[in-house]
Amino acid sequence: MKCLKWIAAITLSISSLSSFAANIPATTIADNYIGAGYNGDVNGGNRYWDIANMTVSRDSNGIMTVDILTSFYNDIGKSGIVLGDLFMSTDIGANGTPWNPTGTSGSNYSDDRFAENGGNTGTNWNYAYNIDQGERGNIWYTNGNYKYANGSGTGRLVDNFGSDDLVHSNANNGHRANQAVYLGAGSGDTINNSGGWSNEGFTTQDGSWYGTLSFSFDTTGTALETANQIAFRWAMSCANDIIEGLVSISNGGGGGGTTVPEPQTILLMLLGLAGITYRRKQKGFSA
Repeated sequence: MKCLKWIAAITLSISSLSSFAANIPATTIADNYIGAGYNGDVNGGNRYWDIANMTVSRDSNGIMTVDILTSFYNDIGKSGIVLGDLFMSTDIGANGTPWNPTGTSGSNYSDDRFAENGGNTGTNWNYAYNIDQGERGNIWYTNGNYKYANGSGTGRLVDNFGSDDLVHSNANNGHRANQAVYLGAGSGDTINNSGGWSNEGFTTQDGSWYGTLSFSFDTTGTALETANQIAFRWAMSCANDIIEGLVSISNGGGGGGTTVPEPQTILLMLLGLAGITYRRKQKGFSA
């Protein structure tokens, strides 16, 4: 009887595993996305606008961290260009993943445009980390140069926003036109305010300075907490460079991801172990 109670307890415990957040080890999305019909990756100089890569991780508590390596870290607020919001998707689209850019990979998805009027990208961006409006263009001004090498701020994780809530690059001196870059003030439903963003560190690449824009926020209770595939997108408000891509940890995953065992598989293994233990105890009792 005690063994049966033990097995029942194991069954109940394992059934709850499906709601736990699975770790996403640090997984890098390379900047090989262009979009919006442009042949060049960066509109304008690399030293001001380039995005080198994006690295995504999620811990077992559901804390998502997204680090974006970009040369824009040194020019926040210059010419009215400010930080954009981080957009994410967990909705499976036509190609079987959350990331469904318009166009083909061979053309660097040159037809893709996530824009205010909607309907022109196959990705349903259903989450955003929305930077507080007053913090988008915070700058340090030193010796005639715009500097923001060690800043931080706050924001909120939101969903339920529509195309009318999007602010596009035309409003921000953008060379890559009609691209959605952030949400208007108060747009979307707030999920939580736990987390924030920071802009710090620096490195050199191809003779230019790069810093890390980092978003870190709680995904508890959302699809972002448990999804094995998540699409990500970020751009500065002029959209002179955009990074998009998919992080997958499902069934072997990709980009450095890992396979997450199904709870049913774990349950079968533990039940088998319980049966073996019970059988050994019974044999020992009869002896």
